[in-house]
Amino acid sequence: MDDKESTSMSVSEKKASIDLNKLGQAFIVYDGATDTLHVTLSDEEADEVVLLENGVIVQLKKGAVIGFSIPNVMRYG
Repeated sequence: MDDKESTSMSVSEKKASIDLNKLGQAFIVYDGATDTLHVTLSDEEADEVVLLENGVIVQLKKGAVIGFSIPNVMRYG
């Protein structure tokens, strides 16, 4: 896989990319009190936060996904 390879996903009417090389460095935390799974791909601060129709919260930095949160994650069980 090329170091610069990434994948795109639709974010409402926008496009965002995920750097696949950062997935191996992802920091994943499950918050049992809120039943939310948080996936952090970068320590950078988001310049945009998007709420998707399915309730997933996506943090973006210059159009790239730097993290996302999945509320009520256990319902996907």
